[in-house]
Amino acid sequence: MSKKTIYDKDKMEKTFKIYKREVNLNNNQIAKYLGVSPSYTSKILRGKVSFKIDILCKLCKLFKCSPNDILGDKFHL
Repeated sequence: MSKKTIYDKDKMEKTFKIYKREVNLNNNQIAKYLGVSPSYTSKILRGKVSFKIDILCKLCKLFKCSPNDILGDKFHL
């Protein structure tokens, strides 16, 4: 049985690119803020791995956005 994805990975990746430019931070700086490795951060920002709600909350705070802004139309909080 495969896992069901509750968010739009493509939209999430595009959204992260926009937000990264707006806050002018690189992956290493974001990783430090999140308390995770730069490689894990890169995978999160490319939609390649799932992440816990605490990471989502930190990303929303960093980017000043809502979870729906990050996760896209398939996700409803």
